[in-house]
Amino acid sequence: MSHFEAHIVELVVSLALLVLLTGIAAYVIVKVRDRGKGEGPAGIELLTRFRDVHSQGGLSDAEFRTIKTRLADKLLDEVNGKEEKG
Repeated sequence: MSHFEAHIVELVVSLALLVLLTGIAAYVIVKVRDRGKGEGPAGIELLTRFRDVHSQGGLSDAEFRTIKTRLADKLLDEVNGKEEKG
């Protein structure tokens, strides 16, 4: 094998390795993003949990109103996200 052919083989192997590593990186990124989407309870589930705590006396009326106000944004985002996907 000539010196030129050896460089060609080295280039092809390097490119194949680069393509393989890029594919693995893309796979990992997609998996990490997908896992992040499913994390944590939905806004409505959180609201239900806090409503239960409030009804059991664990939160004052003012605390519960504050929580509801802050969860409203999350609920709107969830509704808008579902409308865009659907």
